[in-house]
This record gives sequence, C-alpha cells and structure tokens, in this order.
Amino acid sequence: MSEILFDHEAASWTEALPLGNGTLGAMIFGGVAHERIQLNEDSCWSGGPMDRVNDDCLPHLAEVRRLLFEGKTKGAEALAAQTMYGTYPHMRHYQTIGDVWIDLPELEGRRRVMKDGNGLPAIRTQGVHVEDYVRRLDLAQAIQTLSFRREGTAQTREAFVSFQAQALVFRIAQDTPFSAIISATRKDNHPGKGSSYCDGCRVLKDGATISLWGTNGGANGIRFAFCVRVLSDGQITRGGSHLVVDQAKELILLVAARTSFRSDNPLQWCLDTLAAAERKNMAVLRAEHIADYRKLFGRCRLSLPNADLPSSSTTAEHLEHLRQGIMDLGLVETYFDYGRYLLIASSRQKSLPANLQGIWCDQFEPVWGSKYTVNINLQMNYWMAESLGLSELTQPLFDHLLHMLPKGEDVASRMYGTNGFCCHHNTDIWGNCAPQDAHATSTIWPMGAAWLALHVVDHWRYTHDEKFLATYFCIVEEAARFLAGYLVEDPDGYLVTGPSVSPENTYLTPEGEIGSLCMGPAMDTEIVQELFCGYLELARQAAADSDLVETVNSALPCLRPLEIGRHGQIVEWSHDFEETEPGHRHISQLFALYPGTAIRPEKTPDLASAAERTLERRLSHGGGHTGWSKAWIALLFARLHRGEDAWGNFCGLLSNSTQENLLDSHPPFQIDGNFGGCAALAEMLVQDFGDEILLLPALPEALLSGSLEGVFLKCGGSLSMKWIGGHLVEAEIEAVRDSVVSITIFPEQTVRRISIAAGKTARVMP
Repeated sequence: MSEILFDHEAASWTEALPLGNGTLGAMIFGGVAHERIQLNEDSCWSGGPMDRVNDDCLPHLAEVRRLLFEGKTKGAEALAAQTMYGTYPHMRHYQTIGDVWIDLPELEGRRRVMKDGNGLPAIRTQGVHVEDYVRRLDLAQAIQTLSFRREGTAQTREAFVSFQAQALVFRIAQDTPFSAIISATRKDNHPGKGSSYCDGCRVLKDGATISLWGTNGGANGIRFAFCVRVLSDGQITRGGSHLVVDQAKELILLVAARTSFRSDNPLQWCLDTLAAAERKNMAVLRAEHIADYRKLFGRCRLSLPNADLPSSSTTAEHLEHLRQGIMDLGLVETYFDYGRYLLIASSRQKSLPANLQGIWCDQFEPVWGSKYTVNINLQMNYWMAESLGLSELTQPLFDHLLHMLPKGEDVASRMYGTNGFCCHHNTDIWGNCAPQDAHATSTIWPMGAAWLALHVVDHWRYTHDEKFLATYFCIVEEAARFLAGYLVEDPDGYLVTGPSVSPENTYLTPEGEIGSLCMGPAMDTEIVQELFCGYLELARQAAADSDLVETVNSALPCLRPLEIGRHGQIVEWSHDFEETEPGHRHISQLFALYPGTAIRPEKTPDLASAAERTLERRLSHGGGHTGWSKAWIALLFARLHRGEDAWGNFCGLLSNSTQENLLDSHPPFQIDGNFGGCAALAEMLVQDFGDEILLLPALPEALLSGSLEGVFLKCGGSLSMKWIGGHLVEAEIEAVRDSVVSITIFPEQTVRRISIAAGKTARVMP
C-alpha cells in the first residue's frame, strides 16, 4: 500500500499530514489528547484587489532601454526603480483560515511548566502514554487514519476532505465512552504570538454548530467563515463558543469553509453545505469520496521491484535509509504517488490553482506570501499534470489565466504601450499582473503570462479539445501579441525583450559592477520562440488574427540565437557576462532544454553539450541547493539522457529537501519541489515531443526493472510499458484518436514508427 506512516503525533506542522479537495485543505496533527486540524480555504487571502501599476513607466521606458543598450546598467536600474516598480511593492497574500481543536480530557497527562519557543515559561499538558500508535495517510484512498490503545481501550480516527460534499469529515470512535471539547480559533499559534484574526466565534442556535467569521483587508476585502458541525451518540452541550461532548463512543465533525470570493454569504453557504453532508451517513460520504478520488488517482501507476513498504517501517525511517545511501524503491513509489495525490488535493474544478504551498499554509504572513510565483514555481506545479493523467486538474490554472487577462492587458498598455497580455513574476487571487517587490533581480520581468500560456498550448496538444481552444486561445494570442509589441531591435539587428532580467540572477559588467536588469536575456528569447511556435500551431486551428500571425512569422527568424560562452556554457544574458553567483538556484538559460524543446541532444548536439557544461558549472559551485531547483536539474539531466545524474539529483531532493511528511522544503515548505520531483521521475522513463516519443531515455541503474501504466501522450493515447534489466520488454498505446508517431527505444535507440487508431490498442515491439 502506498502510504505515509508515523508512529507518533506531529511535533510540528511539518509532521502533520495534508488533506484537501482543491478548495478546502487541512493539516491534521494526530495529537492523542489535543487534536489540531489546521484549515485552509484557497480563496482566503489578505484583502481585495489593488491597482499597483506605475504610470510613470511608459514615459521613461525608452530611456531605460537606451541606458541598457549603452551598458549603463546602474543608471538604468535606478531609473527603473523609480518609474517601473509597482506603486506599492506587494500584492495580496495567502493565509490560513483557522483551526479546529479537539481536546480529550481523559487522555490528558500531567501539567508541567515548560519553556516555549522564546524561552518563556508556559503551562503544557502532556498526553498519557499510549501503545500501538499508528498514524497514516493512505494515498490510494486519500484517507487519513489514526489508531492507538490505552489500558485495554482502543481508539480510531479517520479523516478525509470530500470533493463531492465540499466538506471535511473527521470521525473518532472508541470502544468505551469518552468526552471531548471542540473549539475553533483563528490566531497565530507560533511561540510568543497571540494575535487573533477573526471578528467573532460562537455556537449557533442549533446547539451543534460552531461558526467563526471575519473580514480580511478592509472595505473591499474578503469576508470569510468556517463552520464545524458536531454529531455524536453522546450528549452535546454548549460552553461559551465551545461544544462539549460526554459519554460518546462516536464523534463526527463536519467542517465547511467559504469566502466572499465565491459566495455573497459565506456563512450561509457553510450551513447549507453541512446540512447536505449531514443528510448522508458516514459510509455514503466515505464511499463517494473514494470513488471520486480513485477516478483520478487510479489512471497512472508506477511499480518498482521490491518496493513493498514493510508495515513496521515509518516514512521517516525510509527517508533515513535514503540519506544513508540505502536504496529504497518503496519510498520512490510513494513519492511518485504523493505528487499526484497533492495535485488532486490542491487543484480541482472551480478551485484556484495550486499556489506556492498548494493549499496548505498555517501562517498569516507566509514566506513569499504563498502566492503564485510565475518565473517557474506555478508552472512547475503543473508540469506533470497532462502526462500523468490529471489533465482536468489544469482547469483552475486556465480559469485563473482568464481572470488575469484583463489585468495583464491593462499592465501591458499602461507600462509598455503595447496591446496584449503580460504578467510580471508574481500574481495573486485577483490576477494582479503589476511588478511585485522592489528587487532589481526579479521585479521587472514581464514574461510570466507568456510562459503560463504555454500550458494552454500543451493542453491542446494532449487533448485536441476544440471547445477548450475556442475558450482559451485568447490567452495564447494575447500573450503573443504583447511579445510582438515588446520586442525591440538591438544594436546587432536582433529582436530582443527588455528591460528584463534572467530571473533572480546577477552578472558582473566589464566595469566590475553588479547588474540584473538587461536587454535580451536568453530565457526570454527561448520563451518567445516557444510561444510564437505554439501560437502559430494553434492559430491553424482557431480563429486567429491574420495580422498577428504575419507579424509572428516575420519576427521568429529575427530573434537573437542562443550563444555558447567562454566556459562552454549557454550564455545567460545578451553578452557573455561573468556571473556573481555561479551556483545560483535558477538555471534560466536552460528553459530551451526543459520545459522547452529547442535544445535536444539528437537535434542540437552543440547546444546540448553547452547545456551539460552549464549544469556542471552550476553544480560545481553549489547549485541545486533548494528543493524545486533539484527537481528542475533532474529534469534537465533527463532531457540530456544522463540518467545517473538525473537520478542523483532526484535522490538529493528526497534526502536533503524533503520533510518528514514528504512535503518539499525550499526551505521552507514549497510544494513545487514535490510536483517537479514527480515530473522528473516520469521524464527519466518517457519523453514526449508530440510526433516522437522516447522510451527509457534516462533510465538509471537503480530503476533497471519496473512498469509504468497510464502515461498520456500528445499523439492521442495512453502508454503502458514494462522493462527488465534496463531493456523494454513490452509496451502498448491505447489510442483515443488516430495518429502516427515515431518511438525511440533506449538504450539501443531502436526506432519504431507506428500508426494508432482511436479505440484500439497498438503494441510497440522492443
């Protein structure tokens, strides 16, 4: 069974286990005497929409460009800081919506005076000793369970967040009567903190429901509410804003949360949702939840030999095996399943996209705002979605892009004097596209919309869904329109972007100054090329602007080509500058290798060799020190067919950047590493370039045998395959549309060209 297993209650948030249905998230701690359920609602952000566009940008844009072309970086950056940065540096950020607490008095131990995290004395109640404590998250069913015994009495707990019921269901059962006190809070639970962030909390007139409510961000802010419905065979009484349950053998909590982002009356929506859930019994809620979840999770399966997890081994013990260099393929299987589980739990129909922490955040001021960082992180969240059978989970991303579109058009017009859709390196719940922060290394980078639009292109390639194309083609077209207007001619006669940056990195000018802002960084050109080609492909199927098609066709051959620098590396900027941080976590100049497709060993060997040199230099100077960066490096090595290097970085992600609950650590927690790691593992086994598929192109020695089922292909089919001893033994494609595809089988590099027909299965001969 694929599961995450603990033999103790969570000592911190990074040992709690996540549940979710796209909009409602929960981290459950498994406390014996004091259970904590930390809640998130994906639209609970810090306030309402903001206009942060700096209208002084356009009058000074030409001067910033002139200074950069003349090599006067310092002057350009100073002028840009005054005239281009947002009028206020920060957009809205994500927050927790609160906590549900269940205190079990009979399981409380002695009270002691202990020091808190700030060294101050505090009274703490210790739990009593229990036996056979097992806390697990079953990834095959998306259900969390807990069981233990004390003095001959057994207690079990079960929790899940139902997409069908739009509610959290939490059940405690014990074979002898017990008491419980249920409460709800919205406060800062970190040591030394005590601020509350709600407007009220009370027990409703029904005597069985606790409601908590409030408003974030003033008059145009976000109103929120969550409700806890208590069901039990025991006696339920009110105690202030608490509910007290006595003489119970079963206790069920139903929890719903909502904000005014989706509902005019969040509290009433919660009450209606809980009433509907209550009309169903626990067995029905559970069965509906499992059936809904397995429709998604069951589409894809990775099986590795000797990968059964011993029932006595916790996930922490498996992680420790890996850290000690002991191969643990069971952990690899679990990690692969966990990535798909997390996307199902954080991105569903009518939810927002998965943010920097998915939907799980216990803070009111999280690091980087737990927003949408779009210079790689949001994109990485969805890299594996199409190929691993989770195509519909990309819908929240596309819907949010439509939400962003008019804001991005406003930014393009007011800042750059162009038509089309642009976004800088962050966006938020409201689709804010203006520059974020006040950092020369990242703030002025208007390429976010273009990169995100490539996900629309990819979805079309996988699905050929004409209805989808009719609705979302505008995202691609308007992103291309912006780029067509944003490009300018450089002194060498090439079309380049700018002012821009190579995300978050810095260079040394010939005069020894540190610079970030530039004209024509390599990554920008690679994104432009990828988007323009994707736009032209979709334009043949959609009602496209013929004038824009002509402009894009004319611009493509005028883009600055990639260059190889003095160290044999891909040049990151328009000049072969030295880097101030050669081990930087971003490897932006390799966008064309992954997720782009312009660099391939078999198609562009010189550039592929330079990409290898780029990676080697990054790693030799300490690169890949964050979770998502390790995942990206594994993907890049996979594209270069360097399986052992891809595998080494994947293992480094697990051993050095993964917490006890298997969530990624940037540090701190960012979910992109989980999704990127899952994508990297798949990329070692299958690479899909549309009309060409590579099987086992970067197979490491550790994965010499195994099977993979349910990989979705751009040619219109689902691939299943089995390999033994590093060689393919069988493969087949279940087709959903007619197509012809070339398949290269590694390590022999045997080429098979096959035709597939909708509704039929085509076998691939090794």
